[in-house]
Amino acid sequence: MKKCIRIKAVFLLLLILVCSVLILKGVGKNGGQETSSAEEENVRTEELAGYLTVIPLTPDETRKLILPELNEVMTGEDVTKVFQKLNLESCLIEMTEGLDLAEDKPVSRVQWSKLYDRLLEKLGVSKNVTEVQIQYLGDVSEEDRIIADNGNYDCDKGSCQFQYGKTYTVYVKDNFILGRKDAEQTEESKKKEAQEEKNTTETSLKIPETVKVLLTQDNGEKAYRTNVWVKCEDGVEVTSGKKKETIGKSKTVNCKSWMKKWNTETLTIKPSGESRLYLTDKNGKTCSYGYRGTFLVKKNESGYWVVNQLPLEQYLYGVVPGEMPSEFEMEALKVQAICARTYTCRQIAGGRYEKFGADVDDTTDCQVYQTLGETKRTNQAVDLTKGQVLVKDGTYAQIYYFSSSCGYTSGMEVWGEKAVSHLKTVSLVTSKEKFKNFDAFIKNKNVEAYDSDSIYFRWTAKLNLKDASKEMRTCLQQYQENGDSNVVVTDTAEKKRKQASGLGTCKKITVEKRAQSGVVTDLKCSFSKGTVHIYDENIIRTVLKKAQVTLKDKNGKEQSSLSILPSAAFSAEDQGKGVCVLYGGGLGHSVGMSQHGANGMAEAGMNCREILETFFAGTQIVKG
Repeated sequence: MKKCIRIKAVFLLLLILVCSVLILKGVGKNGGQETSSAEEENVRTEELAGYLTVIPLTPDETRKLILPELNEVMTGEDVTKVFQKLNLESCLIEMTEGLDLAEDKPVSRVQWSKLYDRLLEKLGVSKNVTEVQIQYLGDVSEEDRIIADNGNYDCDKGSCQFQYGKTYTVYVKDNFILGRKDAEQTEESKKKEAQEEKNTTETSLKIPETVKVLLTQDNGEKAYRTNVWVKCEDGVEVTSGKKKETIGKSKTVNCKSWMKKWNTETLTIKPSGESRLYLTDKNGKTCSYGYRGTFLVKKNESGYWVVNQLPLEQYLYGVVPGEMPSEFEMEALKVQAICARTYTCRQIAGGRYEKFGADVDDTTDCQVYQTLGETKRTNQAVDLTKGQVLVKDGTYAQIYYFSSSCGYTSGMEVWGEKAVSHLKTVSLVTSKEKFKNFDAFIKNKNVEAYDSDSIYFRWTAKLNLKDASKEMRTCLQQYQENGDSNVVVTDTAEKKRKQASGLGTCKKITVEKRAQSGVVTDLKCSFSKGTVHIYDENIIRTVLKKAQVTLKDKNGKEQSSLSILPSAAFSAEDQGKGVCVLYGGGLGHSVGMSQHGANGMAEAGMNCREILETFFAGTQIVKG
């Protein structure tokens, strides 16, 4: 019995070893280029070090026990040696039948692939090995992992030699790349590439080359400053009209002094070399990450402000890591890059920050920019999607995104606005089941969704409405004074009133209406001297934050960093005496794309296009 088991194990080793050769050779120096009948790609014996891990043999064991007796390039003779070494000569003829292997000639990728498929089938392990098409995007530093367009994979880097940007069909087991399939492009991959080409088309829309960003993050998210100080390792050139002067390396530029000296209200500051610009305090201490491009420093009677002008794609280098964790899957990062680019193009056309001579600002009012610094992976996501935007009806699609949902995304109804066809409720619940009772659904901590990894997928907040009545009234009054129609105040006789300041004590809140997603679209706040109806998710979150006493995430850990309630997807439970407990889910406004949801979809095997089509159905990816 022991002998039979040993023979079987050796047989398995050989079969996989042979398969390894087939596959891993495909990861060779020709790097994914298709071969012709005149010059077929051959298999390197070094590739066995990766493939044999399936049996298991470590790469080092394979290199020590198997490879020394083989040629650099696999030949028919090497195949025989491998079978002999593993005592599997009896199945050699059966496995190589019809493959025309010659002892003194290299084994082609196609020959090895056919042999590999036979071996997997005979061993009964074909169900454990999948064929995956990947685009190689680089290595994970100091790890035996590579970065692909559909995620990261483990591998033996010594045997897997890929070329950047090339597409390969590889055999994968438990996220480990065993090696390449063959040099022939399958009909399925041909159809997929044709569809990709069809879906990603050129557009008549001209993508802006540059963007101007109003910088406020280092200034408490306020545009106006009392002064601006700038420095650069290579020094800077300061200009205003025809006036120009060079400032030495790492010296701090006091913009107020230069404006006074030149009697101007505008300065342009650009690096003398390749280094980046930094904002500093008056003592020259850096208080920002390094900025690409140039600074436009301006002033008026309200103060000074800074605009960073730079190429659009470089701007996205600073946006993507600020909006999405860089360790997220590459497909999710690509989705974020396309969304950010689309959003920016639409903002540039909008003129919202025209009075500052800017297109966007650097906060969540637009997109978070340069708060965490650039990363290699997020820059890569931008580069891989260069020029790609989402288009609907011939123009830039209306795009929104947020951190995580309660299990469902929302449409524009949560802001009391007109519906947009590609912004609808999308279920992220992996079971695809629709909730029958939202109160029960939102209290269920066992719901599985694409974004259920977020700590805010479920949360609980305790409110003391009575004690916070004054703060709530003041907040509501501000919305009234701004003419916001999503806040409606009535007295005890249900007659509209212009003032929220005299409402008295808030006794309780009631959910009057929800969107299809579960987000509250009509919150009734009952005061002792009147009632307030709020029809906007952001206002609901802002007002209720005034009454928040505690907030706990799905793990029961208290959180205190949020400036407003995590979301408006909640169930309100009255505890009496003005105390209320909210059972909520999600973080953000819930409209458009859930960032954690996108990552969960990528982890589940969905690619960038599939994710975008899920969140923004009816839009098209085009390249400008």
